Amino acid sequence: MAYKLTIHDAALVELEETLSWYNKISPELSEEIGKKIREAVYTIWSNPLQNPKTVGGFRKLNLERFPYKLVYKVSPDEILIVAIAHHKRRPHYWKRR
Repeated sequence: MAYKLTIHDAALVELEETLSWYNKISPELSEEIGKKIREAVYTIWSNPLQNPKTVGGFRKLNLERFPYKLVYKVSPDEILIVAIAHHKRRPHYWKRR
């Protein structure tokens, strides 16, 4: 089944902030986390049901090497990525999205 993939506006802001923060440390690190995020988005789109549901019906996919996860919900025809969340900052803030 082909799902429509949507990224919440707040998740796009988190993406920009994350890339900017890593770019200040090292442009190479910024490129690497950008690559890991693209890979995670593709993995979610390819097989959105592979990760178990958590509280509230959210699913998450942890990035390799970086302390971030992509949080998403799956409906019958859409995947909504609601957050690109750091593992240690503001837990579960994205539940209201």
